[in-house]
Amino acid sequence: HIGRSAQALFAANGMAHKITLIAGWSVGVNLPQLADVLVSELLGSRALSERILPVTLDARDRLLKPGARFIPERLVLWGLPVTVPCGVKEKRSYTPAVLARWQDWYGVDFTPLQQFSGQLVQVEAQGTAAWPTLAPPIQLASIDLACFTSSELTSTVLFQIATAGKFDGFLVYFD
Repeated sequence: HIGRSAQALFAANGMAHKITLIAGWSVGVNLPQLADVLVSELLGSRALSERILPVTLDARDRLLKPGARFIPERLVLWGLPVTVPCGVKEKRSYTPAVLARWQDWYGVDFTPLQQFSGQLVQVEAQGTAAWPTLAPPIQLASIDLACFTSSELTSTVLFQIATAGKFDGFLVYFD
């Protein structure tokens, strides 16, 4: 269905003779020639939830010419230190099972966060704008999709609380 829709858009815009649709997941296809550009839509509501890093590594290694362009070209992860309202915290506490699932998804060891069990929450963005913030956003990671070397993220960040309040965790988002 998506492929037929794409083909119809190519034709409607006079590009059907210039674009060849190759159906399938990128990790399972081969191209007749290496590509100059990788355009991906692998950013869900959570930056890493659609496996952008391992899929991009595979595409870069197998499907692209050296010096190919990437759209998007960079992924920047941010953390905003917040106080989580009590009602939200009670409904959405992190558990060892949640941390293990995240490790499986992202390839990041989240076990150090177990010390905060019951204090951190997993929530959707709706309604979080009213939560008290304790400091400006902190850059957690910046990934250049053209040259990163591992789908595992490791970083250490230091931050200082700027406003009085209880630090419950970070709202994590991306550019």
